[in-house]
Amino acid sequence: MALNLPVGLLALGVAALWVLDIVLFIKLFI
Repeated sequence: MALNLPVGLLALGVAALWVLDIVLFIKLFI
């Protein structure tokens, strides 16, 4: 469990950056 926690947090961080990137990309074109 202790090993899975940092991996989960990293995945959440990457997903958040991905969503922000997509939102900015859409705003540029709309």
